[in-house]
Amino acid sequence: MSYTHKALASTWPIVLGLVALMGAGAVVESWVLLLAGASLVMPALMAVATPDLELAVERADAQPAGARALFRLRAIMRQGTAASLPAVWERYATIDAARAAVRGMYSNDRVVRVLIVTDEVPPRFVEWVER
Repeated sequence: MSYTHKALASTWPIVLGLVALMGAGAVVESWVLLLAGASLVMPALMAVATPDLELAVERADAQPAGARALFRLRAIMRQGTAASLPAVWERYATIDAARAAVRGMYSNDRVVRVLIVTDEVPPRFVEWVER
């Protein structure tokens, strides 16, 4: 069983509380073993109740076909930024439409390379398009 940081951090207050109760004389004889066992079981119970974050992450290929992402272009420039290129601001419905727009971008001499990414946050790399 894997322990979380919250479960391990809660062990210390439980143990310190037991020491304080024993020092005050509130816990005597067989209750010491019962409370010590409870202090060891509580972090394990907290770890079981913690949800697994990996299950909450949605896979990209698990989306239905109608909800597929659009594509965008990212340009690597020799000088300046790619913001002056209109093709960078467009969204393309298919990968073929994005590839066709790249051909027009390469007519600008400042464009060194162009890559296609998905229109998501964060964008996912699709492919490099060569000259």
